[in-house]
Amino acid sequence: MGLNSIQSYQLSSNRHFLLDVETRSDGIKYAELVLEKSLDREEQAVHNLILTATDGGDPVRSGTAQIRVIVLDSNDNAPVFSQPVYKVSVWENVPEGSTVVTVKATDLDEGVNKEVKYSFQKITDKASKKLQLDSNTGDVTIVGNLDFEEAALYEIEVQAHDGGGLFDRSKIVIVVSDVNDNAPEIALRSLISSIPEDSPPGTVIALLNVQDLDSAENGEVTCSITSNLPFQLKKPFDNYYSLVTDRALDREQVAAYNITVTATDNGTPPLSTATTIPLRILDTNDNAPFFDKTSYTAYITENNPRGASVFSLKANDPDWGENARVTYSIIEGDRSEVPLSSSISINSETGALYALRSFDYEQFREIRFQVQAQDGGSSPLSSNVSITLFILDQNDNTPHILHPSFPTDGSTGVELAPRSSEPGYLVTKVVAVDADSGQNA
Repeated sequence: MGLNSIQSYQLSSNRHFLLDVETRSDGIKYAELVLEKSLDREEQAVHNLILTATDGGDPVRSGTAQIRVIVLDSNDNAPVFSQPVYKVSVWENVPEGSTVVTVKATDLDEGVNKEVKYSFQKITDKASKKLQLDSNTGDVTIVGNLDFEEAALYEIEVQAHDGGGLFDRSKIVIVVSDVNDNAPEIALRSLISSIPEDSPPGTVIALLNVQDLDSAENGEVTCSITSNLPFQLKKPFDNYYSLVTDRALDREQVAAYNITVTATDNGTPPLSTATTIPLRILDTNDNAPFFDKTSYTAYITENNPRGASVFSLKANDPDWGENARVTYSIIEGDRSEVPLSSSISINSETGALYALRSFDYEQFREIRFQVQAQDGGSSPLSSNVSITLFILDQNDNTPHILHPSFPTDGSTGVELAPRSSEPGYLVTKVVAVDADSGQNA
């Protein structure tokens, strides 16, 4: 009792607690442990203190007690993302189910206050059909086909919240990289299906618009056409090509073309699209009718019946339609011995020659004339050919005796020979002629 009783209490050095020592009315001292500064479990979860009680005797005696203060958790820490922005690049052909990014948030609390759940906070309808977030692991996976041409960038706000209602937010940026999955597209803006064969070089046949939905090299397109054709492609401005004639055309050589235009991009591997443009070449009257020979020879026996077929001609014209329709006519010769209009006729459509009268070899033996073949073009073209018609002899004339002539002066017409004539003596000479020729004469 008295001085030998407890005179003081002391607490070991610390930053959070102090002793409040009170003296009761009976003189006995007691101490209360008072929290002086806020605790932080995440900084220090357990505080070990030593309380010392000292008496006033001589010698001084003391006693100690250990005080263990356990700090219980309160939800005073919100989850914190490891990054303010998660940015990732993925190819547009990444398969469904692939994890493209994993978000991670930590919470310094414990228990329920430490359990973090993830959710999308701001996401478009389009992105919600393509991406899915695992609320427990933070894995963002592909649930729909990404398409660079549909969307090249997705920006999503993600939230991490603990069991006590605290949260943190971060941003996910997904950059979709293009792959060459789109072939070029060719659209015909204008087209001429037929052109005249005399069209000048540079005549525009078609205007094509070429597009590729891919980007960069995958969207760079070059166009080409079948080689060795009289056409070429020109590029008047971006994404447009004009198909023009490159040289003179000839319908008689090629009457129609199927021009294949191929558009190829610069991707790896390259993709291409082809379209075929049909073109018909229209005829112009650029070819005159022609005969196989420069001259023809025909034969007919005299005394022929009127209307008899003499010869048949044929001229060809490589043009088409009216330009190739040939009509025939006879051209009167300058030195013709016979009036042709009364002797020879020709069928204007077939080129068949006919005799209009019966010919007499003894009167004339040949007929020379020209036949003209003319086409039906608007500016008609023609050509001529020479015809020689030979009249063949027929034995239609009897011989005529010139000597001795039949007496017309009353004489007897008797030839006399001497009685002494030897064998071989020339009595007279008989002279006869025949108007025919050859064997017939």
